[in-house]
Amino acid sequence: MIRVLQRLLGGLAFVVLGLLLGKAVAQFPPYYDDWWYHLLFAARHGGLVAMGDFMADSRIEARFTGMPQLAEMIQGWLWVTFGNVKAVNFLGYTSFLALVAGLRLLWRLPVYYTVFAMLAIPIVGAHVVTVKNDLLHNVCLVLAVAAAFKLYCRPDHPRRWWLVGLVALMGVGVCHTKYTLVGAALLVYLTTLLRLGWYDWQHRTALGPWLKRWGLVVIPLAVVGLVLMAYPYLKNAFVLGNPVYPYHVQVLGINFPGPEEPVFVSSTTIYGAPQPVRWLYSIIEFGVRPFHWEPEVWAASPGDYTFRMGGFFGAYVFFQLGLFALNLLRTDSDGRRWIPLIMGVLTLMVACMHQSHELRYVMGWMMLLVAFNGYMIMHPSVGRGLGRLSSWAITVLAVYCLGWFLVVAGFNQPNPLLPLAIDHTQVERTYLGFFRYYVDRLHPKKEVLP
Repeated sequence: MIRVLQRLLGGLAFVVLGLLLGKAVAQFPPYYDDWWYHLLFAARHGGLVAMGDFMADSRIEARFTGMPQLAEMIQGWLWVTFGNVKAVNFLGYTSFLALVAGLRLLWRLPVYYTVFAMLAIPIVGAHVVTVKNDLLHNVCLVLAVAAAFKLYCRPDHPRRWWLVGLVALMGVGVCHTKYTLVGAALLVYLTTLLRLGWYDWQHRTALGPWLKRWGLVVIPLAVVGLVLMAYPYLKNAFVLGNPVYPYHVQVLGINFPGPEEPVFVSSTTIYGAPQPVRWLYSIIEFGVRPFHWEPEVWAASPGDYTFRMGGFFGAYVFFQLGLFALNLLRTDSDGRRWIPLIMGVLTLMVACMHQSHELRYVMGWMMLLVAFNGYMIMHPSVGRGLGRLSSWAITVLAVYCLGWFLVVAGFNQPNPLLPLAIDHTQVERTYLGFFRYYVDRLHPKKEVLP
């Protein structure tokens, strides 16, 4: 019975992934930020637009000069390789596949659970097929935490240095994509190294071999990893005098000049509230219009609570938080002391982060909550032979998450599975300069806007 249900869920999960692939192939980029700068940067990195051939406004040019652009580089390669602007959608889609595969390999989470549980988070489903870099950014953080968590629990893991390499690689992905979660990625990497160093110190047989191994091999490699992760910020600091250029910031009394002030966009109804309160209102969707989650989390008026708020489905957040508390009470797995610590530290960091109420920037928090619930059910205890019971439990939870996903897919506008019926002639806000350049120079039919 259980195997039949699992196969049905697995088959349905692959159908959903197929629908998302179809959406990636068919959907023309429709959103504001797409044509404001993401696609311009991708076209430049792909060699479709030579430097100086098209110049955007000064703020966008400053962002091109200083901001990390790994996502746009990959999208530029996809655009050139497939010869179609729609190919940029494959980055978000493959990021989601990487999340599914990574949690399967690292934590043995079933594919069907990850697919349904993650897509029940509306903002995640909305970003699987978009030009934006938010999903790649957050997936890299989730996989970095997943790999680090194995080393926190088992610092003697037989493949621990491969896992450290994965943590570093995912940290590079976070740091080279955008600024938002860089602090969290660096913290995960450094605490992983500290955990391994402390474990090796406790189990050393002599001081000499420990110093030789860590002083001559591990620490230099760790520094290399940190340099790779921090490269965009080191480059900006040396070349532009500001590690987070183009944003003008002051840290510990030190002024870092830049042409753009850090943006703060919020509903005017909670504008004066402390940032953790804004974040809390957003995750529980207090006052937010239901079943209307978009990738850009936009609303017509900043006086509306919906303005840049919500996206996690408040009822689903309460469901996952309640399950998280129950799992912590029932589990005695080797991760029991680490899971609440990781989620607690991450919650504090995210809640206090600038613009964290715009949940697309920090969707990794909710993704980790969902993933840890799956992990605690799959790994309830040590040495009790509860494998079959865990298999039943994760399947039942997947069925619950399937129900949440069906609610999101059935009621949300726009539908997360179906491509928007739109082409280049229907894109709104066509006053954007690069969109006109695309139609005049890069569109294969050479159609000109009226």
